[in-house]
Amino acid sequence: MWRDRTNLFISYRQSYSHHPAKRKPLYGGPSNGFADNAALNDERRGLMSAYDDPNDGDAVIEMDVLPPRWLDIQDEVTEKLQDISGQTKRLDQLHQKHVLPGFDDDDVKKREEREIERLTQEITRGYQGCQKAIKRVDAMLRESAQREGGTSKGEEVMARNLKVSLASRVGDSSAAFRKKQSAYLRSVYSFFLRARP
Repeated sequence: MWRDRTNLFISYRQSYSHHPAKRKPLYGGPSNGFADNAALNDERRGLMSAYDDPNDGDAVIEMDVLPPRWLDIQDEVTEKLQDISGQTKRLDQLHQKHVLPGFDDDDVKKREEREIERLTQEITRGYQGCQKAIKRVDAMLRESAQREGGTSKGEEVMARNLKVSLASRVGDSSAAFRKKQSAYLRSVYSFFLRARP
């Protein structure tokens, strides 16, 4: 399953402390047409090893601060929404099949109804799980503040933005699900009215 790691990468990049190295300008001063040895070494070094020994060959990436734990909630909610999307597609198929008039016996219709009810409850539990996960962001932020003696303004803003973003995604998905449920119930009701003698 594919996971979006963009925000994690951005937080890693932002937490990496940059130590500018003092270098000689590559093209400063008079030149005889040949670059000096230090400038060539500078040019040959890779971008990642800009602060290392040029003879070492190993690149060291400084990672002083890891991203907050609560960023993992984004992956959790995304995964739940993907599961809900698959279940919703299956439920749509069952809705369409169940509403069609047919010559199926009552046992088949009852099995379809039970499957529809089961899937509807699973989807509802999935949305509730998403809401609980979003609420955990605040708890994890408070826990982090107690453990580290406070949180930065940036972390608070990032947590608030994450909650708003996730709540918006869950809300949009939930609204679409409720709309489909409403349409299904209307079609069942109209089918029931037509079937009455």
